[in-house]
Amino acid sequence: MNTIMRYIAGPVLLLLLTATAAADEFAYKHAAGDKYRILSSVQEDVYLNRVFSHR
Repeated sequence: MNTIMRYIAGPVLLLLLTATAAADEFAYKHAAGDKYRILSSVQEDVYLNRVFSHR
């Protein structure tokens, strides 16, 4: 039982440590009165009443 926990705990711990190390900090750096725009795009499937409507 103890060896099974080592085989599970090792990869899980490694995954958690690498995921937090790869995170990026995102912050707005603007002064009062500045104007800015955010251009974004979203890829999603749209369903209406469980029927695919459009992409």
